[in-house]
Amino acid sequence: MKQYFRGYIPYEKNEQERLWKNALVVIDTNIILNFYRYSSDTRNEIWKILDHMSERLWIPYQVGMEYFKNKENVIKSVEDSLEHIETVIEKQFSGFVDKLQQVDKKDINCREKIIQEINRAQEAIRELIKEEQKGQEHFSKQDIVLDKMITFFDGKCGEPANEETLQVIKKEAKRREENKIPPGFCDQNKDENFGDYYIFYDMMEKAKHEQKDIIFVTNDEKPDWYRIRDGKKQGGRPELLDEFYKTTNQLLYICNTKTFVKEYNQHYQGNDVSDKAIEEIGDISKREEVDEKSFSYLRRRRMVRSPEAELRERIMEMKMILRSVMEGETKREDALKQVEKEANDILEKIRFAKYHGKILMLVDELEKEDGSDEAIASAIRKLNFLILHMK
Repeated sequence: MKQYFRGYIPYEKNEQERLWKNALVVIDTNIILNFYRYSSDTRNEIWKILDHMSERLWIPYQVGMEYFKNKENVIKSVEDSLEHIETVIEKQFSGFVDKLQQVDKKDINCREKIIQEINRAQEAIRELIKEEQKGQEHFSKQDIVLDKMITFFDGKCGEPANEETLQVIKKEAKRREENKIPPGFCDQNKDENFGDYYIFYDMMEKAKHEQKDIIFVTNDEKPDWYRIRDGKKQGGRPELLDEFYKTTNQLLYICNTKTFVKEYNQHYQGNDVSDKAIEEIGDISKREEVDEKSFSYLRRRRMVRSPEAELRERIMEMKMILRSVMEGETKREDALKQVEKEANDILEKIRFAKYHGKILMLVDELEKEDGSDEAIASAIRKLNFLILHMK
């Protein structure tokens, strides 16, 4: 029975041990990009695992291509994060002061002293953030992640497919998308919607050639990689595991970073990754999941709300659309049309002249620059500014 339904039957203990002892370890692009987001301690703990398994590491060509395509945007977002936090805190403090100044002085004698204390606290926080920025790693100056990836994967990366093979991959990816066959059918809005299948195809070719099982570590937790029940992951999709086995006669195990690290601890005792690092890995994964869901959530949410709330939400939608372009999840031309539609909806349905001019200028700039990366990054910053300064 196993040979017919291999992907639908849980792996036995001896099969799990076989995977952890001998399988090739393949990490997805999102795992590599997260090395820019982790603290240095957590990053080094994961690198310690990869060092230990270095002889078994391998990545498909598409993983490397996606890494180089997206790393600059990730570095920029990481280096902008403290600046964003500072802006949010400044807005909150300004709001406190504005509220206090609206209170009549005779109603609260200590009003000015409270404002002084707020200003003092605000200045202390600014200094703390400055110190944090000094100690922050500047990957644009020294890309230690790139250096490490070259160490790990030089000579352990798949070759690019020739044009004939690439056309076969694209055709099959299209068929799978149209028929909801994993992986990749959730990526129809990406510029390169064959990427997930290309990775899966490369892993099968590698497993056949090397006669090795594969552990695939990915934080891409969409339902075209994972079986999801009641909103919770139940392991890799059985169709994928089954196809992999029938094509290669090898096992495929799919897990996210947190599961990978926990199971590594179980199989290689004495080399344990700390609980603190595991907690941070989980936090970063949750943040990724929230970012991924935010756009679709905002699009679906159309409940009765105040005009102010709707305006804020629509501006956030515009920001999410543009971010999805920067992350390669949405076609540029489609995204610009969506942004223009949101802007027109604001003009027609929500009368806040104070913001209309800025939004129209932003759309004009995007069209004028043909939606270049620089124009989109600038638009995202301006939308952030609008969101933070809306009353």
